[in-house]
Formats: sequence, structure tokens, C-alpha cells
Amino acid sequence: MSTFDGEVSKWKATTNPALILAGALFITLSKIVTSILCGAGAWKMWSARTADAADFANAKTLALTGCAVALFMLFTGFVVVGEGWFEFWRSFTMSSAGETAFRYGGMIALIALFVGAREEIAVGPRAGR
Repeated sequence: MSTFDGEVSKWKATTNPALILAGALFITLSKIVTSILCGAGAWKMWSARTADAADFANAKTLALTGCAVALFMLFTGFVVVGEGWFEFWRSFTMSSAGETAFRYGGMIALIALFVGAREEIAVGPRAGR
């Protein structure tokens, strides 16, 4: 909040080192957990690529959980807290943080939709065409 002139909102700013550290740790640990879950999920999906559709669908769980953690971190950390509380949008320096988080979240959501799509199994007289 020190990057813009907003005397009315200065009461929202924090200089508490513990709170600043908690925010930084929230972002860092969320990214680490996301990478571990998505990596483990990708490995499980790769291992289940020759299995039946039900096993492959079960293998998607970790990757989708990783996507959910990332979306939670981006939405809570940057959109709600950063944009809403600390008013990043008012700062020329910080305004791109919310936009970048939104783009990043959109890509993660698109990946989650792709990964979470059901595998259709062709059954019946048209199977194999």
C-alpha cells in the first residue's frame, strides 16, 4: 500500500512482520503443495494410462487436488486479500499482480477441466468406428 497515495485506506496496511511472514509462507507453501500434488497426480495418471477407465479416473484425484490448492491460493491470496483488502488495483506497481494471478488461475482451471473430463467408453454397435 506504500506504492500509491491512499490516505483513506492506510489503516488497512500492515507492518507486522509476523503477518507479512504468514502471507509469504502461505503463498510459498501453497505452491510447494501444489507442485507435489500435481506431480504425484501426473505420475499416477501416467502409471494408469494402460489401465481401465475407472482406474485412470481414480488416478486423477491428486492432480485435481493440486489444481484446487493452487486456485484457492490465487483466489484467496491475490484476488481477495491483495485486490480486495490491500487494493493492488490502485497501485501502478502492484496492479499487474492481480491480473497475473487471474491469468494463472484461468490456466490452472482450464487444465483442471481438461484433466477432470470423464473418459467416454464406446459401447454398442458403433464402437470401433
